[in-house]
Amino acid sequence: PGEIIDPSGAAAGVRDPRVLVVSHYPPDPITRDFALDTAFLGVVALARTQGNWKYTPLLVSSPQSYTAAAGVGAAPAYAASAGDLRGPLDFGFALTRLSANPLHTEQRVVVIGDGDFLSNTFLGNGGNAALGTRIFDWLLGDDALVRLPPRTAPDRHLDIGQRGLNALTLTLIALPLLLLALASALWLRRRRR
Repeated sequence: PGEIIDPSGAAAGVRDPRVLVVSHYPPDPITRDFALDTAFLGVVALARTQGNWKYTPLLVSSPQSYTAAAGVGAAPAYAASAGDLRGPLDFGFALTRLSANPLHTEQRVVVIGDGDFLSNTFLGNGGNAALGTRIFDWLLGDDALVRLPPRTAPDRHLDIGQRGLNALTLTLIALPLLLLALASALWLRRRRR
């Protein structure tokens, strides 16, 4: 159907309408109780096809979104005559079907209209890493792990006030100067002997 444009991202401080910020998720085992925002750049809308797969919407754009079937120009605008579709639009599905293998009861597939939301560039955006972890846990059949929050180090963020920064800067400058002065004094004293 085309690339999704979402002007509602401006409310979240996103200037590029090609970036979709998702904060509400359809009910699904992967996104149940998931409260983090995720960001997707250059997303295409997905359409369902006939077959024996059961489709469950996983990621949905906002009602203000639309597809740009003719491509994204400098100033994208909705054009029904060009085949653009109005949102909300599905751009992520969780698919399941019965497995032909007697050892497995179900086959699972996740299809997302954005291939790089888990790349190094976008992994740190909002809850992208947490969503990716949930997707892989679900695909592996670890349903109990899907709802566990990912562990993060408790001391990843350091809050230092201006006084602390001044003291740190002074220490980084004064300590080497003090050591240099002591070494110079010791050198002069030994030289005079």
